[in-house]
Amino acid sequence: MDLEAVLRLLRQSCDDAGSQTEWAHMKKISVAHVNNVLNGRRMPGNAVLTAMDLTRVMMYEPRK
Repeated sequence: MDLEAVLRLLRQSCDDAGSQTEWAHMKKISVAHVNNVLNGRRMPGNAVLTAMDLTRVMMYEPRK
């Protein structure tokens, strides 16, 4: 899953909850943080990823 997919999932989760504010309150995360993630000012951090039941995986691949 790439960043855009994570953001789509977060937007959908907020819509399903009724708003960014409702989702943030349910997940005990700052509304400002959720808004910053959705507007590209911050990367989704551990709080947001954990609330979405996701984890960040970093990979290295050989050059071709």
